[in-house]
Amino acid sequence: MLRNSASRYPITRCSSLKTVVNSRPFSASTSVSSPLKTTTLDDSLETFVSAFPVETVSEPNRYVNNNNNTLTSNGPISVLKYLQQQTNLNPREAATLLEFSTENFTAEDYSTFVNRLFDLYKKGDRRLKSLRTWNSLYHIYRVFIVNNIGLQGLNAMMLHDMNEFIKILMDLGDLPSARGVFQLILKNSENGEIPNDTEIINTFLRLYCGALNNKWRDESTKTRAFYQHLILSVSKSESNSVYYPTIGVPQFQSLLRKLLEQPEYATLRNTEMDSLIIKALGHHKEVSFLKKYLTLLYGVGENGKTIAVDASSHRLTPDSKLLSSILIAFAHNKELGSGIRVVEELLSKNPDIALDAYFWRTLMKCSIRSWNKLKDKQGTLPTKAWNMMKSYYTSRGKPVPFDRKTMLLRFYFVKSTKNSAAAMDDVKQVFQTIFYKTEKNTFMVERVALYQYQKFILKDLVECSENSKCIDFINEWKIDHENGVYLENYFKELTEAKANEDSDANKLNDGDDDDFNFPMLGTNIL
Repeated sequence: MLRNSASRYPITRCSSLKTVVNSRPFSASTSVSSPLKTTTLDDSLETFVSAFPVETVSEPNRYVNNNNNTLTSNGPISVLKYLQQQTNLNPREAATLLEFSTENFTAEDYSTFVNRLFDLYKKGDRRLKSLRTWNSLYHIYRVFIVNNIGLQGLNAMMLHDMNEFIKILMDLGDLPSARGVFQLILKNSENGEIPNDTEIINTFLRLYCGALNNKWRDESTKTRAFYQHLILSVSKSESNSVYYPTIGVPQFQSLLRKLLEQPEYATLRNTEMDSLIIKALGHHKEVSFLKKYLTLLYGVGENGKTIAVDASSHRLTPDSKLLSSILIAFAHNKELGSGIRVVEELLSKNPDIALDAYFWRTLMKCSIRSWNKLKDKQGTLPTKAWNMMKSYYTSRGKPVPFDRKTMLLRFYFVKSTKNSAAAMDDVKQVFQTIFYKTEKNTFMVERVALYQYQKFILKDLVECSENSKCIDFINEWKIDHENGVYLENYFKELTEAKANEDSDANKLNDGDDDDFNFPMLGTNIL
């Protein structure tokens, strides 16, 4: 197809670059009224990395680099900017230009180029957060490489690159485009089957089997509305904003049978794949099968009994991500208690599992979303989740580490239950490390969270008329002079407000007594 596109734009090797480049005015400020504007490389690329040096020669608009191949230079973003500045073209024209930009340009060269951009994206480079940029880059990749595959099919390089494109498109919220890339993989695979590749199978589980839990629709709309502000502020999830259709259960079960029964597939399993399978089973409401899956492959049951793992299965050691998926799947089916019991059993069998911050956030978020405030005012599940976290770190001789999202969820629960004693314990358990820091190296996010706890404790003590305890609390738990002044002023505001409320209440009571002092003379009450 690339050759066809080249014939569409007739170019000779010696003059191709000049012909295509000079066919339009190329300037960073150029505005093109052509309908092809919507498919050009992202306009935002015009502002990319002005610090990258671009040398010019007498031939206008010609990029020169010390390397013979511009796409494998040390400045991939500068080359990306160069492509946009030089082309204001649609991706097909840009691909044609790329073919003739250097004499020795190969598919491997462009793969190297986009992989450098993949790395920059993963490092959080904000200049590459544009969806249109990645759609355009993939279009060029497809025209220049994939459409010229031939009979040999996709090789390992192409599978890797296309899977990375899918991950980025999913991360940027474009599921339809991500699925389009995956369909091209299937089209070029043997018999249209999913390639025997772990990463590709994992991608399939995300795209088609329901393993993207942040895209799930919450059926309990009332509960969702109740906790929406809190959960979204923590997770930044927009699960109701994207339609997330998945394949039917039979197709999903067919894939599972291959993974469990066929040796060439079974060896592809890893903990990430199992984590995705667990979430997909939760999404499809297959709780019964999920329990059997965990029993068969990890030897745990909900009743806490240890079961021998099937010797024919590919044994894996669970990790923090897999345990998080178990909580998510069970909580989605309103069986978080069962999920916690399974997790506890796995931890007892594998005490060396290192649980990360994401696991504790997941546990706290699931417990709060599963909490029915009307039926369970004490909050059994959130309390159990927090105690589980404390026990985990206590058994390892470590204090509970500070994590902003986890503590935001915890503070919401403590404040909802008006449990100042629990809040005081949290200050001692979690924030004690802050007091070992100096004023300069205490993180602002830690200070803000601590201030919330301090204010809540002071307010509760004032409401209980425990003013003397407030003074003791400020003296003992102020982090520095600035914090102490802030708390003293807040305490003063609380006491003054309470005094005014008490005064108004007394006046109201006095007024109520006067209402009964009316003359009864001449009044017939019969």
